[in-house]
Amino acid sequence: MHQGFDISEYQKLRTFLEQHGIKYWNYVIDTASQADFPKIMYFFTPVLFLAPRAFKGSRGIPADQLKTYLIYVKQKDEEKVKDYRKNADIQNK
Repeated sequence: MHQGFDISEYQKLRTFLEQHGIKYWNYVIDTASQADFPKIMYFFTPVLFLAPRAFKGSRGIPADQLKTYLIYVKQKDEEKVKDYRKNADIQNK
């Protein structure tokens, strides 16, 4: 499993998986819109061109941490992904 906040790293990993024919599942969690707010507000969000977090706010959350990117691969492919990420880290240093 890969979990992170960096969209460019997320996209690079997805590209690697697609190029190597590795099946994966991905999820994006919007950290700022996890709060409950009245259901009627869901109606107003597109009408007022607002994101759900407009009613909760994202104050105090760094902009680069508003979304969490998750990628899951089958256990048999984890070693390939670990090798790729290790090599990518070495190249970035």
